[in-house]
Amino acid sequence: MRIGFIGAGKAGISLGRFFRSNGLSVSGYLSRSRSSAERGASLTDSAVFEDFADALDRSDLLFLTVPDEELKPMFGLLSRLNLNGKTLCHASGVLSTAEVFPGIREFGARGCSLHPLYPIHDTETAWRSLGDAFFTVEGDAELQAFWVSLLGSAGVRIRPIGAADKKRYHAAAAAASNLSCALAGLSLGLMERCGFAEKDALDALAPLMRANLENILTKGPAGALTGPVERNDIQTVRSHLTAIEDEDERALYRSASRLLLKLAAGRHPERSCAAMKTLLSEDRK
Repeated sequence: MRIGFIGAGKAGISLGRFFRSNGLSVSGYLSRSRSSAERGASLTDSAVFEDFADALDRSDLLFLTVPDEELKPMFGLLSRLNLNGKTLCHASGVLSTAEVFPGIREFGARGCSLHPLYPIHDTETAWRSLGDAFFTVEGDAELQAFWVSLLGSAGVRIRPIGAADKKRYHAAAAAASNLSCALAGLSLGLMERCGFAEKDALDALAPLMRANLENILTKGPAGALTGPVERNDIQTVRSHLTAIEDEDERALYRSASRLLLKLAAGRHPERSCAAMKTLLSEDRK
C-alpha cells in the first residue's frame, strides 16, 4: 500500500518516517510550503506531489495531516476529484471519520482516523518513539482491522475506538498531557516568587514530579495521592489559598483539589471531608 501525505508538518513527517521504518511504502508529500514537502520527501525517500490529483494518483491511502479546522474543507476539495477505490485517513484525536469525511462511501472511498497518544514535538526524533506510543483507530471496520493487524505485528499497542467516544478520549489525553503543563506552570510561578530562578525551580521540583508521576503510573492516581488534601489538613490548604494571590491560579488550585478530594474520600470513606469541601468551594475573598 502506497501511503501519501497532505501536510508536511511535525505529524505528517513523523508518521511518514515511522511508517517507512516499519516497512511501509511512503509515496510522497503535498504541502502549502514546497520546502516542507521537499523535506518530508527527502526524509522518507519519497516524492513531492504537484497537486491533489497527483497525490491521489500516486497513493492508495492518503493521510491528511493538517490542522483540524482544515480537514473537512480539504475533503470537500478532494471530493471533486475521483476518489473511487481510495482510502483517506486523518490523524485528529478529537474528530471522527464521519465529521471529517461526510458521505465518503458515496464517492467509492473509505475513511478512518488513526491517532497516536504521543506529543509529536519535532520531525527529527519524535518518530522514533511512536513505536512505544498507544494508537487508537476509528472509522471503517476493514480499515480498523488493517491498522490493528499492521501496527500490532510491529509490536505497537493499538485499539479501535467508537466515533461517539473520540471527544471524551481526546479530553482524557489533553488532561494527562496539556493540562499538566498548567499545573507545572502554577508550581513554577510560586517557586519563582520565593526567589528561585526558573531553572533552579525546575531542578528542585524534578525529583518530586518524577517520583509522583512514577507512582501514578504504577499505583494509579488514588494510590499515589499524598499531601494536605489526602490528609484532610484544612489549615495547610487554607494557607495555600492565602499564599496564591492570582485569581486564576487560586481557581486552578481549588478545582484540582476538589477532584483530589474525591480520590481521598474513596481512600478514607470513614472520614468526613465536609469542612474541606466547603473550603475548596468558597469564592475568592
